[in-house]
Amino acid sequence: MTNKEKERVILAAQFDLLTCRWSVASINVEGAVGPLVQSMAGNLACWTIGTFDERTSFLRHRIAGVLQRGSDRLWGRSQKADLFVIEFILDEAGADAKLIQRVADHFCMWMVNPPVICLQTETTCSLSVLATNFETADQARIDAGLTAMRPLTSQTDLWESIPESPQS
Repeated sequence: MTNKEKERVILAAQFDLLTCRWSVASINVEGAVGPLVQSMAGNLACWTIGTFDERTSFLRHRIAGVLQRGSDRLWGRSQKADLFVIEFILDEAGADAKLIQRVADHFCMWMVNPPVICLQTETTCSLSVLATNFETADQARIDAGLTAMRPLTSQTDLWESIPESPQS
């Protein structure tokens, strides 16, 4: 099967920094969410341990691995990401804003194809763009897809589960 035969979707990766769990789903052109892969709670716990640079490196590497897993699952469903959306869910008082911004800037600087948008959602559900490397006309689709994805993350039977990784 060639790339032209694959359905183009958004690959949305949510990183819940409160539960230290990540979830990856597809969002099709109609805005429907397709759950793909989800970690166990605690999978991102290392993001709170170590120096600023160690925590930044941990998140960058974990996010890259999550995007790769999500892309692999899309391929098996005859889909291909035409956009990566990375969303950080956090408590406005608890997260290190400088660290999250540094990670977001890194992905927008180095990810070219597909393009990427990094967003932040606080517990108040206010969504804000941290960084992006493209202009989108799909903002309504992104917002609707992420909003639809959030309640699905608590329905663990919808997702392929990834066990907690060893502390690294």
